[in-house]
Amino acid sequence: MSIFKVKAGPYHLSGVSVGGLYTSIYISELGVLFDLGMALRSHVGARAVFISHGHADHIGAYQTFLGLRGLSRLAPPPTYLPEEFLDDFRDGVLAFNRRKTGKNKFEFRGLKPQDTGLLSGGIEYESFRTEHSIPSLGYRLFRRVNKLKKEYIGRPGEEIRCLKLQGADLFEQHQRTEVVYATDTRIDAFDRQPELARTKLLILAATFLEKELNAKEARGRFHVHLDEIIEREDLFEPTEALVLMHFSQFYSPARVREILKRRLPPRLLAKVIPFCPLNGPWPG
Repeated sequence: MSIFKVKAGPYHLSGVSVGGLYTSIYISELGVLFDLGMALRSHVGARAVFISHGHADHIGAYQTFLGLRGLSRLAPPPTYLPEEFLDDFRDGVLAFNRRKTGKNKFEFRGLKPQDTGLLSGGIEYESFRTEHSIPSLGYRLFRRVNKLKKEYIGRPGEEIRCLKLQGADLFEQHQRTEVVYATDTRIDAFDRQPELARTKLLILAATFLEKELNAKEARGRFHVHLDEIIEREDLFEPTEALVLMHFSQFYSPARVREILKRRLPPRLLAKVIPFCPLNGPWPG
């Protein structure tokens, strides 16, 4: 099984994503795994798992992932998911593990939109509502950074240093968005919250790409069409790197790359990274 690997800005992503089959994307620098449609040995060290929704291609490999963790003598990681299916998910995991000899302590956290929390390494998360056929969430990962207040910008460095020594209140805290993850959703999530596009890395599903299914039909299936991304070129201007994923298996990886190269405007094409194999078929 070959997995996809891409570098996007400061981050390395690995995993697999094919619409309707399986999606699991790991960011090694953050130790964060988004969705578990496929369990991969190289992802067992994940420090946090974020589940977008309860469809099998996004959670179906969770038990296998726990088994791989067990073989590596690792406890289950904290797992974040929409609160609407927390009970069913937790009951299923506990039932599956009830007769195992080892005793695992599970940490499941059901989230509502705009819930926040702290991960390791100074990274924080915030959930946001996405639009799918069942309750679903996207996730924003951010850091808090101190920036010089506007009234001090442009002043000489020596003056700033002296003011700092005098105890002047020079800085204010800002949130710097590192990663936004949104899959299996209508594009409306970004129309409602355009600030989500102001990020170093946006991982976004682009399931349908051409005329085989138009944008209106894609909306009916609660997925994003490439036409909708192109129409919002200005909205994605602040995005530094845009990883498109969750392509329909209707397209071969080679065709995905050809369509993106042919259809995307130059400004978008310069920042888009397709999350798919360089050549050959989809895995599996």
